[in-house]
Amino acid sequence: MEGPRSSTHVPLVLPLLVLLLLAPARQAAAQRCPQACICDNSRRHVACRYQNLTEVPDAIPEDNAVDRLAPGDLGRTRALRWVYLSGNRITEVSLGALGPARELEKLHLDRNQLREVPTGALEGLPALLELQLSGNPLRALRDGAFQPVGRSLQHLFLNSSGLEQICPGAFSGLGPGLQSLHLQKNQLRALPALPSLSQLELIDLSSNPFHCDCQLLPLHRWLTGLNLRVGATCATPPNARGQRVKAAAAVFEDCPGWAARKAKRTPASRPSARRTPIKGRQCGADKVGKEKGRL
Repeated sequence: MEGPRSSTHVPLVLPLLVLLLLAPARQAAAQRCPQACICDNSRRHVACRYQNLTEVPDAIPEDNAVDRLAPGDLGRTRALRWVYLSGNRITEVSLGALGPARELEKLHLDRNQLREVPTGALEGLPALLELQLSGNPLRALRDGAFQPVGRSLQHLFLNSSGLEQICPGAFSGLGPGLQSLHLQKNQLRALPALPSLSQLELIDLSSNPFHCDCQLLPLHRWLTGLNLRVGATCATPPNARGQRVKAAAAVFEDCPGWAARKAKRTPASRPSARRTPIKGRQCGADKVGKEKGRL
């Protein structure tokens, strides 16, 4: 079903879009419910799910695009609270495409074609509570990936994203406010300890092929201090296969520093000769700087 079209609309494929508007000025638009959509005027909620739309209807004051969110695409919708853009073909979210949106609480960009976290585009979203990026071909998380929303974010979904590498500072800026972290169904063989995430209520590390050697000792120590079921199991080496990372003490007994496992301060992760970095992906400030400049 194709909604009304204005001269400013860019064609798009949008199987799922839910926008919750706050400003009274937007209520009138919601009252003009687009054909094939469901509207709740009292909540200022417009749902146009699975209607095979080729553009965003006029009653939802927003322009968008199937493969890219460009600067200003949400510029007329600063009172948004929820944005669901799941299951599209978005490959890029440019700097300024989302913000400033100071009321935005939920941003769902799952099941798109993003190859990296759109860090720069997260600037200007001080109220963001939930970020859904699962199902994108991310492969790696660079340092400071979530820094712009570190103070507000409570729920982070990165499952089923083909993740092979997470830089030590990828979650820097995220602190006690983060309540859930979803990293299941990736390709992680290693993961740095995350002591700053001290108030997690849920962390899911299941269905990752963790390699349980001395490189994973800091993660083992951190997990033993959590009163949570995390689902992390060893895939290699063969003598550790199937053991829970959290409980596999025997695997780490020969590691340097094991005798100090009860020390209050968790030692930093030691590089391992067996570690094979992903080709073309490096953790470092220069990488972050280049990406911010491009976004």
